[in-house]
Amino acid sequence: MPLELLQPLGYTPFGHKHIRRDVSHPFGDAVVDGIDFYVDKWDDHYYGDLARRLHGYKYNDKPAATGSKRAVRRCVRLTATPRCPYPADHQLPAGLFGRIHVRFYGDEDWCSYKTGGVDGIVE
Repeated sequence: MPLELLQPLGYTPFGHKHIRRDVSHPFGDAVVDGIDFYVDKWDDHYYGDLARRLHGYKYNDKPAATGSKRAVRRCVRLTATPRCPYPADHQLPAGLFGRIHVRFYGDEDWCSYKTGGVDGIVE
């Protein structure tokens, strides 16, 4: 569901309750400040669109510890966890992800040490 549709309903997973008490938070006082793209299959070409949209979203964090009552605006942190081999033709947009963690498990044909060598991993 697009983020724009959630906000008029008074619902957001981002930001602290201390800033906006009128907004419902699904996790109580906990805050979603980042999202990991756990990419299992590359058949969807919309990961980049979603990443750009989320990267541009800013949420209100708790007031600074300096005694200020003003909220701090922060960006949502993005990471990605694609399967190995990381396909060159479906790259995630550069500069939007803080880290990319390539999974070297779950695919015995490519990224495993089952043959006694690293050929499937370094290709």
